[in-house]
Amino acid sequence: MKKSLLDWFHNLNLQPPIKQVVVAGMIGGGFLFLVAIVNGLFSLAVVRTGKPPPPQAQLSQQVVKKHVSPYDFAQAVIQSLGFAHDARQTLLSIQPKGDRAADALESMTNARLAINKLRQAQGMLQRFSGSDDEPITMALQGFDSAYSGLISVLNESILIEERLLSISNEKELGALLNDASKSAAQADESWKLLMYATTAATYALIDYNRTENGKTAYLAITTAQRGALLKDLESYFGESVKIGATAGQYPTDVAPALLWGFLHGEGWKTSDSI
Repeated sequence: MKKSLLDWFHNLNLQPPIKQVVVAGMIGGGFLFLVAIVNGLFSLAVVRTGKPPPPQAQLSQQVVKKHVSPYDFAQAVIQSLGFAHDARQTLLSIQPKGDRAADALESMTNARLAINKLRQAQGMLQRFSGSDDEPITMALQGFDSAYSGLISVLNESILIEERLLSISNEKELGALLNDASKSAAQADESWKLLMYATTAATYALIDYNRTENGKTAYLAITTAQRGALLKDLESYFGESVKIGATAGQYPTDVAPALLWGFLHGEGWKTSDSI
């Protein structure tokens, strides 16, 4: 009981390792396969939480469709993932001291700080709602669902921590652990959804109107823009982003690595290429 339940809760559900088969499936899968995955996870989140689709998904159906710059969108995605990465680091920085009240205070404070960072991550992408680009719309839906789910889980974890402070018997503790495990499953799905949303975002960088031998070969961004995006990724996530997505990483590491691998990969020509 001395160990903060919220600390246990974070260690349980905020660090899901990524298996190699998942990474390979995302890199090698087509867009329709990706759509099915995102829609499936999105629907599952709605069923589990009993909540309607998040505001971003509703808004995209209500506003007039508009053209969105692929470069501007990709830049915002990187900044958004940077906030998500910071949120996870804030949660992982919790250091239990063995004092029940002090540990609860630190856990609840860090959870609130992480929530603020996730709201910033979510807000970075709000201005792109109503895009006429299907991959951007799908990516926005995935990101918004992921961030909404994580914020919901962290708010629940604060309530769990508050309940822990007043717990008086093993029966109450059992009920508390049961609630925590349910939230853990939701958090796991939400963190993973960041990866799929990022993969959808890479499809928005492809120029489908310009082909070679009937196949897509060009990006919808210039050489300078691709260089700027790679520089942004390195600036936000360091040298490790260049390694690419590998087994054993966590979603907040995998997502930017996937984007780096796509932009740095051979075979794509930029829009200003001859």
